[in-house]
Order: sequence, then structure tokens, then C-alpha cells
Amino acid sequence: MRRMVVIGLLVLSATALSSIGGAPGQRTPAASTSPIVRFVGLAHEPPLPLGGALSMSRFCNKEFAETRACELDEVVRAIPPRDIGHLARVVRFTDAGPVAGCVQFDGSFVSGCSSELPVACCGF
Repeated sequence: MRRMVVIGLLVLSATALSSIGGAPGQRTPAASTSPIVRFVGLAHEPPLPLGGALSMSRFCNKEFAETRACELDEVVRAIPPRDIGHLARVVRFTDAGPVAGCVQFDGSFVSGCSSELPVACCGF
């Protein structure tokens, strides 16, 4: 009888520890959530001769430390909506790879826009 009580208490203890995360030495750290990428600003000058996705990100990082060129969805889905002016350069990812283009004031995407337009920069 005693043996059954001890076994029952051990099972109950193990069940309770597993439901609260285990003993202190056995707990695994909670999954960390990554910070949310947000619109930081528009990088204006000097204009870049090339409008590729990576060069746009380098341009952003020079003007705003720890940033890159925004993806289209990051600008369109921003809360609150950001004022980007009439046009700003962004990156859109497709099955074929990144495509540099512009987001218009209404949220639509245009590929092949001028490299002299400002770049929408995003970071943490």
C-alpha cells in the first residue's frame, strides 16, 4: 500500500512539474520573439545610380543605422499608415527573387522607377 502511495505521489509530482515547465534546472527558455520591423524613414540623398535591392538597403543603413530597404508589405501594412510622399523605392520579393521598385501613395507597386527617388527604410 505504501509503495502505491509513493508511486502515485511521484507520478503526480512529475505531472505537476511538466505542466509548469519542469524543475528549475530542466526548464527550457521560452521561445524568444523577434522584434517587429517598422518603417524608420526615407533616405533621400545622395541618389543612387543603381536601384537594386541590396544597394538600396546599403543606402538606408548609411542614413539610418541598423536599417534596410523596406519590403512593399512593410510599408502598406504599417500601423499607423506612413506618409511616404508620392513615391518611395521599396523591395518586393517574388518567386524569381527580389524586385526593386516603388510604392505609390495609394499602396500600389511599380517596377522600374527612378533611382533618384527616396528609399523607404525599415528597422527595429
